[in-house]
Amino acid sequence: MNTQSTYQPSMFQLRGRIGRVRYLVYSFLLSVLLALCLMALTLVVGDSDAGFAAVKGLAIAGSLALTLVLGARRLRDLNQQLWIAATLLIPLVNIAVYLWLLFAPGGRDANFYGPPPGPNTRGVLAAAWAIPVLFVAALVTAVVLAPHKSEAERARVGMAQAI
Repeated sequence: MNTQSTYQPSMFQLRGRIGRVRYLVYSFLLSVLLALCLMALTLVVGDSDAGFAAVKGLAIAGSLALTLVLGARRLRDLNQQLWIAATLLIPLVNIAVYLWLLFAPGGRDANFYGPPPGPNTRGVLAAAWAIPVLFVAALVTAVVLAPHKSEAERARVGMAQAI
């Protein structure tokens, strides 16, 4: 019988281990949160070139920080060196590393980085199932609405020519 202790990870922790399901969910939710914040900032700065450059810089910095923190937390669960998270910043290499982090099973026992994360909550599992459903829904919506967009564009051009 394994009486080893576990801990319940939080999305906003900088330390600790996370399993692959939490890695997927936290990556997705934090990316959506970052995108919403950046959209709000874009609305605030308006059409200013300097403002847009600042928002772009914040987007890059935020994305890099999220990538490195979540990658490091997942690597702790795999009992790997944390420098590997830097490979997530290398184009094309990052795809292979991300897939490895997403699908490799983590350690069940305590390791150098601490005890294993506790079982996934219902909320985490529901979010993990919702991500592919949202992806498929967005894909279907894009395919269905794409012809309508071109029809709307043709109508707009026709109206502009008529005026």
